[in-house]
Amino acid sequence: MSESAIDERMRAAIGRESSPRTAWDEVSRGEIRRYAQAVMDPNPIYWDEAAAKESKYGGVVAPPFLPSKLYRVRPDGPDPLREDLGGWDGAHTPRGESDLQIPWPPGWIVLHGSDEAEIYQLARPGDTITSRSKLVDMYERQGRSGHLVMAVTETSYFNQRGELLYVNRGVSIARPIRAGEAT
Repeated sequence: MSESAIDERMRAAIGRESSPRTAWDEVSRGEIRRYAQAVMDPNPIYWDEAAAKESKYGGVVAPPFLPSKLYRVRPDGPDPLREDLGGWDGAHTPRGESDLQIPWPPGWIVLHGSDEAEIYQLARPGDTITSRSKLVDMYERQGRSGHLVMAVTETSYFNQRGELLYVNRGVSIARPIRAGEAT
């Protein structure tokens, strides 16, 4: 790797934060139950008030990663599958709930690399969740498929009282598209 693929535009994006984005609906007991069923976690603290009151939480709580799943299109919002999204401008949003854009070079493909989370507390029924993402780093590696650039983002999730629920640290991996490769 003699020449860096991380250009000035990309370097300038490091440290950039998204706008805060608040989920359009509050956390509900039904949402908690459906999410717990979807991830096959039968823990009664997610649905049984009596069992949850006896737990260290003192009431029903949501599974740890539910807050990141609350960012759907509003019922009165546009259908993203029917919208004319126009041409791709080389920017990439690391998480669907953020307006943070990573300015990848034209002709690069972006893949999900990894996620890790630090959980501080669990959401509860009635909470309204707000998230904010930040591009914290970019670095380069040589992989089997060639030159790779990794972008590290941190997305923090808060409840309506501003209490930190959890931080997701995600890595997006980008590489140039090879000749003849479909995107």
